[in-house]
Amino acid sequence: MSRTNSQVSIEFIMIFFIFILFTSVILIMYVSKNQDLIYRRASIEAQSLLNDIVTTINTAVIRGDGFSMELQLPESVYQSNYSVIINGSWVHLNVTGYNLFVFKSIFSGNITGDFVHGGNVIKNVGGIIFIE
Repeated sequence: MSRTNSQVSIEFIMIFFIFILFTSVILIMYVSKNQDLIYRRASIEAQSLLNDIVTTINTAVIRGDGFSMELQLPESVYQSNYSVIINGSWVHLNVTGYNLFVFKSIFSGNITGDFVHGGNVIKNVGGIIFIE
């Protein structure tokens, strides 16, 4: 009788171990997919913000002297801090929380000023683009 009880206990432990292993594999796959989805959403939001910035700058270049437009930048990109850097004819957007870096070219490298979170005014004064 004790031999049967011990065999049932061993079988129960084996089944329980297989269940835990199976559950762990599913959990790891779920977390991995979830992180990938979050990264993709952050990337889409960053790309959309970069497109807004580049479109506004390019519009200022095309419209010429006297153009002025306000551009509101959000406080965060998908709940993470970010920075906008203009380097020559390129605009770089770096999202620190996701180690995400997107960039896009602009029509002119003749730009003065830096973007800040919140309100920014983009002006074309004599062919020079000012960001205030």
